Amino acid sequence: MNILPVLKYTEEEYLEMEEKSLEKHEFYKGKIFAMAAASISHNQITRNALTLFDDFLKKTKTGQIFPSDLKIHSLENFLYTYPDLSVICGEIEML
Repeated sequence: MNILPVLKYTEEEYLEMEEKSLEKHEFYKGKIFAMAAASISHNQITRNALTLFDDFLKKTKTGQIFPSDLKIHSLENFLYTYPDLSVICGEIEML
């Protein structure tokens, strides 16, 4: 039986690959994961949640909401991901 080695990538390698890729990938502790396409139901739920959050945030002026095209980097666990929705309160830090 052939066992393939587990490949680990650096953050820089991931970011370079992701910049050139047509698909989105997540990065977690040196591993790269291709993101699957979402179903119609998933997108409907996401749309409804985005609308509710957007209405709330417009009234409270406490933050901004972004859809899944925004790549988020979590410094605490070395994660790069594209969440369905992101709510950012305070200053937005760009890398």
